[in-house]
Amino acid sequence: MALAHADSKSDDAPAKFDDTLKKLKPWVDIDSGDRYAALVIERETRAGRLGSVLKILNKLIPKEIKEKDAIKVLSRSELMEKRAAIFEELGFDVLVDYDKKTRVIACPKDYALF
Repeated sequence: MALAHADSKSDDAPAKFDDTLKKLKPWVDIDSGDRYAALVIERETRAGRLGSVLKILNKLIPKEIKEKDAIKVLSRSELMEKRAAIFEELGFDVLVDYDKKTRVIACPKDYALF
């Protein structure tokens, strides 16, 4: 439900997202583990804590979250795109260029033939 509110473009979606996280908190610790990483990234991004988002993304990029491990699949390429977007928002142009260049190596579309 929280992911639906996070992806929604309606005016009351941010309030509903925060309310859903408050209701989820007594049942699950979303900050520990990778299962709820998509929710934590969305919450921190909305709060403007971009340093925390970078810390989470840097921790998750080597792992690549699979379907059975989390509520939302996060591919390595998608995580690297989010990191590049945050670098761009912070004005770190050198890191944006470096991240785009290394993404080609880290996330190849096809593997080279022998």
